[in-house]
Amino acid sequence: ASVSSEQAGIASGQKLTDHFAVGQYVAGVTLTEGEDKHRVLSLKPQVVNAGLKAEIFRPHMVLSANVAAVEEHTYELDFGIPGVRGLLPKKELSGTVTIGDLIRVEVKSGSTSAGLVKCQAHREPTPVDFSSGISIKHVRPGFVVDAVVELLQFG
Repeated sequence: ASVSSEQAGIASGQKLTDHFAVGQYVAGVTLTEGEDKHRVLSLKPQVVNAGLKAEIFRPHMVLSANVAAVEEHTYELDFGIPGVRGLLPKKELSGTVTIGDLIRVEVKSGSTSAGLVKCQAHREPTPVDFSSGISIKHVRPGFVVDAVVELLQFG
């Protein structure tokens, strides 16, 4: 699979290595697939999080976000969803984080009326609680779910 700077949401003139580390977990969406099984991916939050709305955000959901602004004590996050922004305390992350960086965060709480989602660094996987009103159609890459495999098909 390959990802260009544009598909990762990185400004022109910047390198992928300025924003990503080897072994870093990212969520992506396949844009194209060639006959040689080469895939082109998008990591942009507006593509990965497409179809999500503020009212379905629940605690423990793990989402991709771009750092939109660096404030004194927080990072403002862009999920690529109009009218929704996130806040992540700086103390949650170690190392240097800059505007445009793609990070994975866990929803801590949110106000759907204000379009503000409080986030925390994603550490321990906690399954999404489907009894809280979220449906299976809202599940995205990277969401942790409790599941039972009932059938395996090969070939």
